[in-house]
Amino acid sequence: MLRNWIVVQVVLATFFLLLFLTAQLLRIPMDPWFQGVAFIKEQGAEMVQSYLVDEYTARYHGPARRYWNLSDGGHFENMGGYELIRRRLRLIVIVDAEADPDYNFGGLADLIRKARIAFGAHIKFLDETEISDIMPDGYKHCFSALENLRRGKWVEEKLPVLKKEGKRQTIDPVDYQRHSLAHAAIDRVTYDCREKAETCLIYLKPTIIGDEPLDVLQYHVENPTFPQQATVDQFFDEAQWESYRALGEHIANHAFKAPKGENETVWWESLIDKVLQKQAEGIEGELRHEKQPDQR
Repeated sequence: MLRNWIVVQVVLATFFLLLFLTAQLLRIPMDPWFQGVAFIKEQGAEMVQSYLVDEYTARYHGPARRYWNLSDGGHFENMGGYELIRRRLRLIVIVDAEADPDYNFGGLADLIRKARIAFGAHIKFLDETEISDIMPDGYKHCFSALENLRRGKWVEEKLPVLKKEGKRQTIDPVDYQRHSLAHAAIDRVTYDCREKAETCLIYLKPTIIGDEPLDVLQYHVENPTFPQQATVDQFFDEAQWESYRALGEHIANHAFKAPKGENETVWWESLIDKVLQKQAEGIEGELRHEKQPDQR
């Protein structure tokens, strides 16, 4: 009985949605649907149709019109990093909170691809050695290489083609019950024009590393996909809501708190300088290499 009722409700909802969109496209008056919306009462249903067509055709006029289209951007890029990279800000903080239980970083890969195509921006993550050079020991549980944000069983993988160690640690397999090794990663963004206005990008992702409040850890035990549960669930109970809120507060306090005795503003400016300085050194090295005459 319940299943049949749900099916009927879904069919009715779909029918009325299609009816509404068809009526708008065919210019059929539907004034009773719009009486509660002030600007539609002022402008009439024709304006609604024009905005609907603009949205269908991805045509947005920005500040040229009085009313703007507001969207969470999930249909294009989920984290809001695209427009920040366009502006080449000195510091960008991105929170990747899309559902990603296997930590495949699909949304991040999408941002990297779009930024490179549109702006000639190249996003490169710092490895563990680079992070160790610029971060105090007390922050290594918070910031690490991107791979360490994943969770599962770590195994040693031999790679004879590598010149240095010939091995690396990798996840095999992904295990929801296990913990990650860090909450955040650090990126350096360079641009094709090689201007000095480079970017330090802090990438945060909800992870469990084991030092969270007891109630958050307990919720993860009972719900292994936490904190990467499916976003189709839009109705959180109290425990679920509080677990996400407490985890976010915990990560932010650890990631953005300056070392004891340090001024937060001064410390962060110093950290950004270190990231960008290493970036500049790498670019200068490439330029020197390019200027060297061919000895062959």
